[in-house]
Parts: sequence; structure tokens; C-alpha cells
Amino acid sequence: MSHSLSVPPSILTYVVDFVDSSRHLANIALWIPLHHADEIELAFPVWTPGSYMVREYTRNIEAIKASCCDDPSSFESSRTPVDLRRDGKNRWIASPTQSHGWLLVEYTLYCRENSVRTNWLESDYGFITGAATFPWIEGAAHKPIHVILAMPAHWNNAASSLSRQPNQSKAVHYLANSYHDLVDSPIVCGNFEQREFEVSKHRHLLVQVGADDLWDLDRAAQDVQTIVAKQHEFWGEVPYDAYYFLNLCTEAGGGLEHDNSTVLMCSRWAMRRRESYLNWLALVSHEFFHTWNVRRLRPRALMNYDYESEQFFEELWIAEGITSYFDDLLLLRSGLCSIDEYLARLTANIQAVQNAPGRLVQDLAGASWDTWIKHYRPDENSHNSRISYYLKGCLLAWLLDAKVRHQTDNRVALDDIVRQLWSDYRHTGYTLADFEDIVESLSSKETRQWLDQQVRSAADLDLSIALQQFGLKFQQLPESESAFKSVTKVWIGSESTPTEGKLYVRRVFRNSPSDRAGLNVDDELISFDGYRVTPDTWPSRLEVYEPDDQIELLISRRGKIRKLQIVLGRKPQHNWQLEVDSKADSISRQHWLGADQI
Repeated sequence: MSHSLSVPPSILTYVVDFVDSSRHLANIALWIPLHHADEIELAFPVWTPGSYMVREYTRNIEAIKASCCDDPSSFESSRTPVDLRRDGKNRWIASPTQSHGWLLVEYTLYCRENSVRTNWLESDYGFITGAATFPWIEGAAHKPIHVILAMPAHWNNAASSLSRQPNQSKAVHYLANSYHDLVDSPIVCGNFEQREFEVSKHRHLLVQVGADDLWDLDRAAQDVQTIVAKQHEFWGEVPYDAYYFLNLCTEAGGGLEHDNSTVLMCSRWAMRRRESYLNWLALVSHEFFHTWNVRRLRPRALMNYDYESEQFFEELWIAEGITSYFDDLLLLRSGLCSIDEYLARLTANIQAVQNAPGRLVQDLAGASWDTWIKHYRPDENSHNSRISYYLKGCLLAWLLDAKVRHQTDNRVALDDIVRQLWSDYRHTGYTLADFEDIVESLSSKETRQWLDQQVRSAADLDLSIALQQFGLKFQQLPESESAFKSVTKVWIGSESTPTEGKLYVRRVFRNSPSDRAGLNVDDELISFDGYRVTPDTWPSRLEVYEPDDQIELLISRRGKIRKLQIVLGRKPQHNWQLEVDSKADSISRQHWLGADQI
């Protein structure tokens, strides 16, 4: 690739060449101005803010080399090879052979991990995550950086919250204010559609990649605009100049927040079903809420990112759980979903938490702290040993909202607590104690003590607080309307999936019939009560049994045949739905949901 440049000679410059995008390769050249340095140290991040797990991004480097050069604007300029010395898993040290000119570091990245926190390149488009792509120069992370994208001839556009610079060539030229700005600004390039709209005199863009003709982009942009307007109203302050929604229809899922943009991944079919489109709107709402909560208003431990090491903290349930609470609630207040849809989503959240035996093992403070080693590394026992700080954090936020409203006769809500946290700690970061101080000052000492107990206890939440405050009730549904499609009234307490015509146990629930019988993950189910079971007959075979029936189960465990005795249990009753209690007072519910939605 051509490495010739035309940039100010005092500024770091990355040139990303996508000529090998069809093979998922990015060729990157880093030009570093030399200022009589004996050594220059390059360090690659091992994780990206917003996704709290060490990911070892340097595993995707295929080759790396360095040389010195006098004139970066001339491709013919002679280059002198420079030795690169490894230092640990993510650092390289170069010893320049001259005291002036430029150090050129060239490396090739393999980019084929389809997620919002990694890189993906193919012939049609490219998605670049800063932390997975660019090293920083030790001692120069605060300096401005040029990024130049050399795109294939059939690509015609790029999108990023970075400042776009004029460029006479077809290459796209961006300027980052610092390395932190670069890491915080993902880039999409290729051929895509986009819509632009203005809210509160601020520019917003919805960029759409890979949707084909299956999305109504105008409608999606209008709905996103509605979400933006409602959240501006909620926070009362807009902390950015322009904002990019980078929506990648890649048949993957997830979202990742940044200061001035967010990356969203979904199915190109998402708009064809109301439930999946509502999920996408909730994702938009969630990631955009992070613009305030966790991007700028951070736990104190995250105020200065350490891109090489874990940063442990107990407040992730505030950053993610409270955001998960408001993402759906603000959709309802925006008029983008109905009360019935909102309560159905809240019901599913409650059921997901109550179905997890791990809720009685791990508390929310522990779930926040352990995210680095547990949340992103689920295994067959995760449901038994841990709880989601997203899901349980959302429910605790709901209960805290109800309790504060009750204590203050609706004068104060969780909305006010979050906004006070923003006002007091945006620039310094906060701790769990700081959050609890605000809860106490705006509500009561009793509320603070209750909250601290909920955060540090692995126990079931008392939902009656919210049911009474908001005038809600659980309504039993007919079996045909259950969200859980089990065909039998008995419960075996394990989940099995077919592999090559055989049936293997994949999950065993703690203290369930399967657990008590000694069934293990990866056991092959052979027969049930003396009769062969197959993927086609399971689990309908359970229909003929009753709770408390004792059955002989024949299994194969790593090739050895075993007999187990299992006593079937009763199917857990989850066939209920949250709904409005027409007999309850509606005043607090009006304050909570928004009077326009009642």
C-alpha cells in the first residue's frame, strides 16, 4: 500500500488501508514524528470502555514491523529498518536509528469478529473499533491524531463522530483530539444509507448498514428523533455538538455506548415484527441514555481509563441497571410503546430474575465487581451462580423509584436522584456511598438503609413496594397465553439440546429434580422409564407423567452407561402478567408513567 502522506509533520497519523477487506484484513501504517527520542513505546489496549472484559486485542495482529523515514510525503523516500522489541503481551518498543524525521510502524490486523466491541471487515463494508485497532504512544496520549482511511474504489462513504477534515484525494481524513477521542469514536465505512435530523439545535445522524430494503429508514429516524427529544427533556442538558447512531444490520446483536455516538447491531428483519422492532428501539434508548449515565457521569474508578488492566467497582448496577430501567420507561413516556407492552417487558424482566437460581448466590455489588471475570464469560453453571446487574439492577431501580415516591408523596422520583447525581458528580465521578448520600438527602435515611441491604444481599426482591405504589397487580393468564411454552405440568429441572441425532444435557438448575438425581451437563439422555428418548420425542414424553412420579433415567456419561432415579417436580408457575389494577389509586402511576400515557 502507499504510505505517502500530506499532513502536518508534527502530528501522529494512522493510515488504514482496506485493500484486503474481502480477506478481513486491515493494513495499518502509523507515522510517528521523531523528536530525539531514544525509544518509542507502543501500547495496544486489552479492553474497550463499556465492555468490561480483557479481550487481548493483540491476538489479531498478523505482522508488525518498523522503519525510519525522512520524508513521509514521498513514497520513494528511503527507509531504514528499525528493531521492534516486545514488552509483555501488548507493548512494542522501537529504538529509532535517527533523531529526526519519522518512525513508521506497519501492522496487519485480522478483522472478523462480529460484535460492537471488535473489528469486522468484508467486501461490502468495514467497522473499526478504536481500542481493537490503534495503539497509543507512551507519553503522547493527549496529543491530536490524524486518521486517514484508504477505502476500496467501490466504497463511497464513512461515518464517525471524529472531526472530518478536507482531503483532495478519495481517502477519508479524520482528526482526533487525543488518543482517548480516537478510542471513543468507532468508524463505519462502505456504502450505506443515512438520515439526518436536528433536536435541541443539535445535529444527529442515523447510519444504516446492511438493511437492504427491509427497513423503513425514515420511520426509524423519526422514532429515534422522538427518543432523543424525550431524553433531552429528561436530562435538561445536551453534552455534545453532534451525535451518530451507527446501526449495523449484521444478524448479530448488542450495543456499545460512546460519548458522541453509539454502535447498534441487529437483524435486517427487525422492523418486520413489532416485538423485535420494540427491542431495537429499547436498545437505542438504552445506549443513548448512556451518553449521560456512564459515559460522562462515571463511577469514580472509571474516571481515568486504564486500557491495560481491569478497573473494579461496585457501581455497575447503577450505570447499567438504572439505564435498563429508564430505557423502556422513556419509550413509554415518548409514546413509542403502550402500557401493555411496557408491562409485558417488565414482566419478562421479573421472570428472568426469578428463574435464575444465581439470584440467591450473588448480590448486585458482587455482580458489578465480577463483571471482568464472569459476566462476559458465561458457562453452563452461570444461571446457578450469578445474577445480571442489568436485569436485577433494573428491578431494584424500579423498586427504589417506588420507595422514594412513597416516602416523599411523589415530590421526588428516581429521575431526580439521577439528575442530582449528574449535577454533583459529573466531573469527579461517584461511589456507591455518594449515590446513597443523594438517596438519603432526597428521600430518607430509612430508604438509604433499605437500598444498601438490597445491593449487598443475595435475596429475592420484595416487589410489593412497586405494586402498591404504582397500582399494579399480577394477573394469572390462561395456559395458551403463557410466555413459557412448556407442554407439561411436570418439571425435570434441566435443559437438553440435540447434537447429531443425540440428546445432551446443556443446563441443570440447582436444587431441581435433575440436580437432586445427579444429572450432569453433557450427559446423553438415552431412555426414560425404559423407553428410548430422541430429540423428536423430548420433552413431549413428559406429558404422560405427574409431579412426584419416580422414573428411571438411562444416560451415557463420557461413554459409560449409568442409571439414575429422578423424582419429577411440579412445573414452576410463571404464567402471569403485570397489569394495571383498576381498583388502585392512579395518582402515583400518572406521575410515574407520565400523565399523557394513562
